[in-house]
Amino acid sequence: MIVPTYVAGDWFAVITDGAVALLPGTVLDEKVAEVWEALRESPDLTHGLTVLARGGLVGLPPFALVSVVEGHVRGFLRGNVRLLVADASGTTGYTATHVATWAEINVPDAGALTVAVPADLAPRGRQVRMPALAAVVRASSVEVTLRSAAAAPSLLAAPPEPGATGNATTTARDGIDRGPAPRPSHRAGSSDEWSSGVAIPSNGPVPRRALEPYPAPAPAETTVAPRTRTPAPETAPAPAISAPTTTISTPTAAVPVVPRQPDEEDDDSEASTVLSSSLVEIRKQMPGWQQDFVPGPFSVPPVPKVHKIRMASGLVVPLDRAVLIGRAPVVSRVAARDLPRLVTVASPNQDISRTHAQVRADGDDVLVTDLNSTNGMLMTDPGQPARRLRSGEPTPLLPGALVDLGDGVTFVLESDG
Repeated sequence: MIVPTYVAGDWFAVITDGAVALLPGTVLDEKVAEVWEALRESPDLTHGLTVLARGGLVGLPPFALVSVVEGHVRGFLRGNVRLLVADASGTTGYTATHVATWAEINVPDAGALTVAVPADLAPRGRQVRMPALAAVVRASSVEVTLRSAAAAPSLLAAPPEPGATGNATTTARDGIDRGPAPRPSHRAGSSDEWSSGVAIPSNGPVPRRALEPYPAPAPAETTVAPRTRTPAPETAPAPAISAPTTTISTPTAAVPVVPRQPDEEDDDSEASTVLSSSLVEIRKQMPGWQQDFVPGPFSVPPVPKVHKIRMASGLVVPLDRAVLIGRAPVVSRVAARDLPRLVTVASPNQDISRTHAQVRADGDDVLVTDLNSTNGMLMTDPGQPARRLRSGEPTPLLPGALVDLGDGVTFVLESDG
């Protein structure tokens, strides 16, 4: 059984089955609770990322969202929050200090991972790790060991002392700081440090194999003719250079040369030549299939119609797949090809439910469904009075119909024709 462990600190650590989130201590308790609910409902990090980015990028704090599915580590990092992942090739550290939004990390077949606060906020002195299976705790780091302790030792080393200098941080093409290359250490248990604050333990110098000279090929006992521009004589090809192994070839019998008969020399006679004047007679003797109707250019199939809805805010959403609308829409576990679009709307008076309505195309028709919302929905067809939709019952939506979710949030179905 995999049980995460944490070190006490000032940040919020949200630990669920298969996912870990690390948020600053300044984040509101309501936001932390929403992240907890999103990660508990689904290990897909997109839901937690939607909760954090709901207010826009301005004021978005640094964070770390990490999930583990069968050894595959996926994470979203923002700011100088640290993520260390150990796999068969060693330990790699990640931050997103040079990324404007957030960085996405994917590491297959990982052995252990550690999510930690920035280096300047890391606690010093003795650190005690406590287990936490599913909880929201105040922590400075969370470590998850996916394999045995011998295969994946503790990743997070002690923070650097004041005034210590580290190696230069190497930055990949995607803008993610992956930390310095490990250097050999002569002390047991010593570790290298990031200049950005992430400490990567060193497992000792990697032994290097001395380069062995490639054996020179044995000189072939052949005579190299000088290069000339005269064409080579039409002689039999030279025998291929044999391998060092001695082979015995058996002489083949000579093939007798059959002299050419005089009557074969004139085989290409006029009888085998088809003249253009003879083509007319040949065509007259052919069946009538050559007079069949020749089809013209093929018709191009019509482009399938893609419906779309226009929100009151001006946002146009295509209905090439299902659309979920709500204050904080969430998706249950569905296949990737059936993943719906999530449209988040503002609801100052809390009149709109988290997942309020669904709109989807069914062939040429469009259906709207009230997903058991609290305040319901109103639909106004063109030229008709408004009517309330039944909860959980798909209702056809006509072009130009107006749907009101409450709190001033409406949308209209637009027709391509």
